[in-house]
Amino acid sequence: MDLITDIVTEPVSASELRRAVDVCSAARQAKDQTETHLLIIAEFIDELEPEHISAIMFRMEALARLIRGERPDSWTIELDGKHQVLAREAVLEAAAAAALLVSLDQNEIGFEPESFKKLALGFPAGAGHA
Repeated sequence: MDLITDIVTEPVSASELRRAVDVCSAARQAKDQTETHLLIIAEFIDELEPEHISAIMFRMEALARLIRGERPDSWTIELDGKHQVLAREAVLEAAAAAALLVSLDQNEIGFEPESFKKLALGFPAGAGHA
């Protein structure tokens, strides 16, 4: 296998993605202008192999692309007559479990939106909140 395939298929946990989100969120709140990928590398460098850190960054990039590319109302569903929003934990669980898609030229990575949302709805927090 090639390096891209190795990274795309490297298992990543939702807790690792949660840590990456938290470190980036904290930096943004502190008005830290450090690039996201550098924050993630600094968070994990002492405990994970470079390929695994890359796998975390690939999934974070795919999640960011998915969220940026969707209409805000596409992250809500109607359950029992109430609009529900996918909970953060369900989204991170889905980002850890969903298959990553790589463009033929290997320049873009992402998740398939509809299957991602269906996967997120299958996790305990998937029903979200009203």
